[in-house]
Amino acid sequence: MKSGLGNVAWQVNDNNRLTGFYARQYYYKPNRGASANNNPTSNFKEDDVFDITQGLWNSVLSNRSFLDARFTFNRIFFPLFQKGTDQSLSDQATGFLDRAAQQEQIFERRRFQMNANYQYYKDSWLGGRHEFRVGADYAHTPT
Repeated sequence: MKSGLGNVAWQVNDNNRLTGFYARQYYYKPNRGASANNNPTSNFKEDDVFDITQGLWNSVLSNRSFLDARFTFNRIFFPLFQKGTDQSLSDQATGFLDRAAQQEQIFERRRFQMNANYQYYKDSWLGGRHEFRVGADYAHTPT
C-alpha cells in the first residue's frame, strides 16, 4: 500500500480563506484469492487506486455571519484482473482451480459533490440567542 496527500491553504484576506486538498491511496495485491485450491495463475491481480480532491472556501461576511462552500471529487478504481490467459479449469471433485480465474471484474466509482452553508448568529432577539443556518448540497454518483 502506498499513500500520499497534499494540502495547501491561502488566506486571501482577513475574511476569506481558500483550501485545496488531494489524497491518493494505491493498493496492489497481486494474489487476491490465493489458497491451496488455486494455482497462482488462477488468482486475481488487484490494483486499486483511490483519489480524493477537495476545494474549500470559508468567508467571514460580518461579525454575525459566515459562509462555507466546498466541492469534492472521489474516484475509486477497483479492478480484479485475471492473471492467466487460458480458459479456467475447475476440478469438481477437489475444488482445485487451474489456469485462470473464472471471471474478471473491473469497477470504477466516481462521486462529485458540492455544498454551501450560510450561518447567521443573533445574540439577542425575541428574548433569546438564535442561530440561523441554511445550505444546499448536491451529489452525483454515476455507476
